Amino acid sequence: MKNFVTLFNSQNVHLIKDVGLIPYGMYRFENYESYIATYNNGDYGHLQDAVKGLKLWFVKKYTGNFTIDSVAFLLKNSKRIDVLNLYHTTFRSAVFSLVYKRINPNGKIYLKLDGGYTQEETPWYKAFRRYAMCRADLVTTELKETRGALIESWHRQIGLLRNPYHPADLKKYIPYCDRSNTILTVGRIGTPPKNTETLLKAFLSVSDKIPNWNLLLVGPVESSFRQQMENLFDHDPSLKQRIVLYGNVENRDELMQLYSTVKLFVFPSRWESYGIALMEAGLCGTFQMCSELPASKELTNDFEYAVHFSAEDVNSLSELLEVYCTADNFEMECKAKKEREYIIENCSLEQVCGQLNKMIDEI
Repeated sequence: MKNFVTLFNSQNVHLIKDVGLIPYGMYRFENYESYIATYNNGDYGHLQDAVKGLKLWFVKKYTGNFTIDSVAFLLKNSKRIDVLNLYHTTFRSAVFSLVYKRINPNGKIYLKLDGGYTQEETPWYKAFRRYAMCRADLVTTELKETRGALIESWHRQIGLLRNPYHPADLKKYIPYCDRSNTILTVGRIGTPPKNTETLLKAFLSVSDKIPNWNLLLVGPVESSFRQQMENLFDHDPSLKQRIVLYGNVENRDELMQLYSTVKLFVFPSRWESYGIALMEAGLCGTFQMCSELPASKELTNDFEYAVHFSAEDVNSLSELLEVYCTADNFEMECKAKKEREYIIENCSLEQVCGQLNKMIDEI
């Protein structure tokens, strides 16, 4: 059995993101012995449930610098690793690539990128990165738009591989007649990238026209945004019944239940590398309004299964909220069902890891 090793300084939360899901999927569906090579960063409870069968290979902490200690790890263990999985075009990944190929020239390096990629500032660093990254046997990114830019910049083949969802996240579909009139967003509430303020302004501007709809904000809340909400509630106490700061949700079942029991998910982000929350909402069959980002376009089949708006355009989002929150649910539910099918077809862990294994075999 071949070894698939993801070298990444991981905590428990990473095990249910792509860092953990991909090696887990390679173990579960593609017959690899899969590991995450990491410092021992405490409790890894997800190993007992969400990613059972995935193993940890601890990097010994000689210096406390993960790059240096991982070089020592690779010098000792590279020949035991058939596929080395690295993340991002960083100095760290470049060093790991050079060391691994020096020790195990027949091993395969799989470099996984975000929807975006790093633009280094200095020519020497860019040259070093290019030299080292060319040692990667397989490079993938998550978005078609990024893939085209990378192919042009790197002058090499770049694969397209979406982030997967966990099989346990696929729940029974709940029809709209059993869902609440709730507008949901999920993310770091109040941060500039997540652009919660645009959603809040749009909702407030049409709240009297959609009196039976509420706004649910899920995720850790920035202190400045929390203060803004407290001032808003002091000015109009009735809004406390309609705008809920739910807080952070770590339990996956609870989070997926929230997606599944509301009718509308709004994704107002100014920028995203991929848009995990959008994928999760789509998986649950929740109708989506999303800002015009490459990630949004990619995950909704060029906006065929969602409606879109400019991230800074409060009026446009207000109009969409008024139209869809006062109309019959039929169109929303039809689009949401098609979006769910699209996500299941393109983002399941089995499908993603099957595609990855095929790419590795073709090297």
